[in-house]
Amino acid sequence: TGVSVCGYNVHSSNFEEVIWGVPPNRPGRLPRAMQVFWEHSASLIVFGTGARKDKEGRAEAEVIYAYLLDNFFKLAEFECIKQLSLPPASLDSLRISVARGARLATLCNNTAEELDQAGTILEERQVRSWFIVSSPDHAPRIAKLINGNAVHRGPLWQNVAVVSSSVPYGRGAEHLVILETPNNASDLYRTFVSEAGSIAQLLRTGHSGSKELEGAARKLRSLADLIGS
Repeated sequence: TGVSVCGYNVHSSNFEEVIWGVPPNRPGRLPRAMQVFWEHSASLIVFGTGARKDKEGRAEAEVIYAYLLDNFFKLAEFECIKQLSLPPASLDSLRISVARGARLATLCNNTAEELDQAGTILEERQVRSWFIVSSPDHAPRIAKLINGNAVHRGPLWQNVAVVSSSVPYGRGAEHLVILETPNNASDLYRTFVSEAGSIAQLLRTGHSGSKELEGAARKLRSLADLIGS
């Protein structure tokens, strides 16, 4: 199993919020990717892109990966990580696994190129299933690109799940989850159960009527539509 984290403009004013999120209940792309990486025992994780560089000349992918390593133990502040019930010292083990499996996709400048390079990296290492993590308002574009490639690319492109964070990069965007798993429906059901659990947790912790609960409910409705289609 492989995971890829879509890059984001390092010069954007909401870069940190989109990439990291707002603990405890609004995980950005990186915490969500770490959740998926752990839950599915992934061996590889690809970070994008090469579209922009920071003041030090580092590519977008390098900046995002460095941000993750620098803040790794703060992941414990997010509910999605706490709910994994990690045994003691597992964040250390997770960090080692991520460092071992990390690859940087820097030869790409847009979403289509990023998916192409990430997919190629995973295919070369004979990965059979692929989770792509991005923002909820970016997920539909990713799903469209994956569907367009699935017909003429290898088996990996037919076993993809697009998983959203809880932080849109656009202002006022809806929280959506788009999952494309034509050969792996069990992942869809597992995600549905996971989102239902998130709603139950929010209700137990007094978040009734909150934006977090509304976002989780929208995700659940999207998943229910996919299951019923």
